Amino acid sequence: MKSYANWEEFLMPAPISIAILGQLVFISAAQKDFSINKNPPTGGFKHIRYPESFRACLCQVSNQGWEAFNAAHGNMNRIRLLCMNVPGWEKVIVKILFQDMEMVNAMLPIQLKNRKAMTDDCEDLAQPVEDKYSAVIHLIQELLEACLNAKKGYEDKLKGIEIALQQARIKEKATREAQKLAEQYHNQIKQLVGESLKQYKEAMQDFPTGWDLMGMATVETSAIGHISLITSGKKKGHAGDNLEEDDDGSPISTLNVFAKSGHPLVYTLKLKNLINEHSGLNMKKVVNEETGAINSNWMKKT
Repeated sequence: MKSYANWEEFLMPAPISIAILGQLVFISAAQKDFSINKNPPTGGFKHIRYPESFRACLCQVSNQGWEAFNAAHGNMNRIRLLCMNVPGWEKVIVKILFQDMEMVNAMLPIQLKNRKAMTDDCEDLAQPVEDKYSAVIHLIQELLEACLNAKKGYEDKLKGIEIALQQARIKEKATREAQKLAEQYHNQIKQLVGESLKQYKEAMQDFPTGWDLMGMATVETSAIGHISLITSGKKKGHAGDNLEEDDDGSPISTLNVFAKSGHPLVYTLKLKNLINEHSGLNMKKVVNEETGAINSNWMKKT
């Protein structure tokens, strides 16, 4: 038989296949699980039992491969046992052929029928093994198709996630810029509010209180009176071509009024010193605490 077929080439892939099945079991136990049921075919999968788990699919391939090799081992052993009788049967057939025709016609059909039964048995033992190997091949092919289909689905999903991530980064960048602008605006508003509050406090401190208002009102009244006096004097001067004169004929009276115009303001500012920090009258400056007498010379002491 060796001259007609190179049996080593047919038998060498068997140990390699068994080793690969062992690696599949190891991978199914070590890798993270994921689903390959992305866009399943119409009518569902025909060979894959658990499309939601890739690890379960690897275990299914490994188990069915082991069943195929185990069936091949048992059935090939039976075929080997059946074929062990072939040399003896061939010798019997050769002996029958050297007999007369009547013996050949009587014995040869029986021997050939037995050989046919033996070959039918070998075929019956080989067919299940072929079916199991075919099932494993179809399972692997369907698994490869499902993996490629799932890969495309996951790639499309990954592209969508990358686009969403890029959009999220753009939004995050815009949000940070808006937050930065808002912080700058907040700092500017805070600074403006602080400056306005400071100006308000300074204005409130510079705002004239009771005695200041009295002094200002007195000065304003005096100024208005003086202006009215000057205006009336000028009118009379224009009417009589000379200033208003006193009994002696000189404008001394008018000049005396101008000279005394600053005294009301001085008195008003002196009155301010009698006011305490609570806008009340400071009785310590008005009444002497030791003698109980009224200080009539407070203008000189202040």
